[in-house]
Amino acid sequence: MQGCWDGGLRGKQLVGDLRKNPRCSLLESSDYKGVRKMLVLSRHRDESIIIGDDIVITIVDIRGDKVRLGIQAPTEIPVHRQEVYEAIQRERKGGQQRAESGA
Repeated sequence: MQGCWDGGLRGKQLVGDLRKNPRCSLLESSDYKGVRKMLVLSRHRDESIIIGDDIVITIVDIRGDKVRLGIQAPTEIPVHRQEVYEAIQRERKGGQQRAESGA
């Protein structure tokens, strides 16, 4: 089995029986930007996940409960840790509100 999804994450058509592939499963997740299900993959050090044609996520190191990821993506695709992304969004929203109020 190449992966759990037909045509990458965009295909949204499940391939095969996930119960037969212990390294791949679907999880119900909290709603984040309309995403209801999460594809969960098991990977070992130096193994990768491919997203679309342009993004490669590699497990670089595993130490205890921390996993180091290497991400190769086109420069036009921003890549942030979630807490950094949320801070950027808060700053943008705050800047918009100040601009609208004329401050």
